[in-house]
Amino acid sequence: MKNISTKMKQHIGQQVSTLATCWLIVRRDGTRHRITDSDESIVFGGETYVSRLGFNRSALESKNNLEVSNLEVFGVIDDAIISVEDIEAGRLDYATMDVFLVNWADPDGYGKVPVRSGTFGEVRLTDSGMFVAELRGNTQPYSQVLGEIYTPECRATFGDHRCKVDVTQHQMTGTVVSAASRAQFEVDVVVPAEFNEGICVFQTGRNAGKTCEISHTQDMVMTLKFAAPLPIESGDTFLLTKGCDKRTETCKGRYSNIINFRGEPFLPGQKVFSPVRAD
Repeated sequence: MKNISTKMKQHIGQQVSTLATCWLIVRRDGTRHRITDSDESIVFGGETYVSRLGFNRSALESKNNLEVSNLEVFGVIDDAIISVEDIEAGRLDYATMDVFLVNWADPDGYGKVPVRSGTFGEVRLTDSGMFVAELRGNTQPYSQVLGEIYTPECRATFGDHRCKVDVTQHQMTGTVVSAASRAQFEVDVVVPAEFNEGICVFQTGRNAGKTCEISHTQDMVMTLKFAAPLPIESGDTFLLTKGCDKRTETCKGRYSNIINFRGEPFLPGQKVFSPVRAD
């Protein structure tokens, strides 16, 4: 049940109301965006919610199960609040959002009407220059299946608390010399083949802090599996970590870590054997 003040209940019951929608968006890096669809900015709880008429929300549907809500937030790209670079760089991924209504004539005097809170799901750009963000409710994670299944490959992430490999012994640094695209660039060091299928973490540049999977390297040219969120530029520095294909042979031979292997390679039905010729 939503906790609404008596004054707000009486106001909502009137034929004419002075309600405005407010959004509080908190990104994972701590950046906070306060937005309202009112034609003037609103001060509520000592914080200013900036007027942005290009922001709106879809109709709200509440369900008594754990399905994802149909609430979407959409708005015009505004560099002062949310830019194309923010979306492409994933800065809004998993951001939390609190949507509520206030009486713009006296925000603190009436309190707020909670509408929905949760985290951003899919955030996409439209051809018309707008963004659309799916808001997932707090109960949505309970609809996901949690747990593990038996697999022939290792289920641990290379270097995590289950793998236990010291990744600092399997890393190297380098600098971008030139970039042909967001997925391919020339580097100033020779990268051994062991770094194929590894990860590249950009240390500087527009992609600083972003992690990208390495497809392969050849002749001092590195190719990523997927394009980096933002353009790669000459002088960008990066940190590489070797890859692991999660096979027993690699765990035992390359990393001498078979004791921590988190797979079941010898279970019946897990391996495919090639036929052996009699001759």
